[in-house]
Amino acid sequence: MWNAILYENGQFKGYTQEHGVAVGICVAIALALFILAKYRFTENQSRNAITILLGIGLILQVSKPILTGMAGSFDAREDLPFHLCNAMIILMPFIMYFKWRKFWGIAFFWVIGGTLQALFTPSLTESFPHHEFFRYWTVHAFLPFAGVFALQIYDWRITWKDMVNSMIGLNIFALLVTPINLYLGSNYLFLMAKPAVKTIYDYLGPWPYYILSIEVAMIFLFSLILGVFNLDKLALRLRKNS
Repeated sequence: MWNAILYENGQFKGYTQEHGVAVGICVAIALALFILAKYRFTENQSRNAITILLGIGLILQVSKPILTGMAGSFDAREDLPFHLCNAMIILMPFIMYFKWRKFWGIAFFWVIGGTLQALFTPSLTESFPHHEFFRYWTVHAFLPFAGVFALQIYDWRITWKDMVNSMIGLNIFALLVTPINLYLGSNYLFLMAKPAVKTIYDYLGPWPYYILSIEVAMIFLFSLILGVFNLDKLALRLRKNS
């Protein structure tokens, strides 16, 4: 069993029963926590619960280099936390616990616009029970859940300033990661090449043009997210003007 957890198997395939079960379990856990936080937990209990859930993802993320090292497969080009989701799972438990509203506003667009789609177009290659299987689904399911959790439980709202800060922050992060990619020969943030498996990147053109496509798509997607999560405010404004 330990060998199955530690050593790569390369058997995961998207849009299979395993994919569906993994997403279903993550959604069930998120819904259960949301219901408890909404109707049973105190404010502190809710904060602690979401922090613990994200903390599991943090532990799985920081243990990845250790586990891959034990298996003799550690690769600095792949196993360091320089992909956006991997960096965010390290930061988000602290954002949620300490209620850093400004940083949550920046992260919200990243986790809804970027991380969420990874549930449906997974770049995962390792099947259950490999440790990467658990890390991947924990990170990519519970980061977007944390964003929506704060909307409902912390009663935060996203604004156009959050959207602008998020776009600026993402470009700064990409600029910081680029020299790391050049030094290591890595592909963090998929800045140097598309993922090896089929993802949304396949519809955005060849390298390096898909990077520009992502910039344009980001403006559209983040604007859409801002509108969707402020529909109630828009409806109220329309009623007042009618």
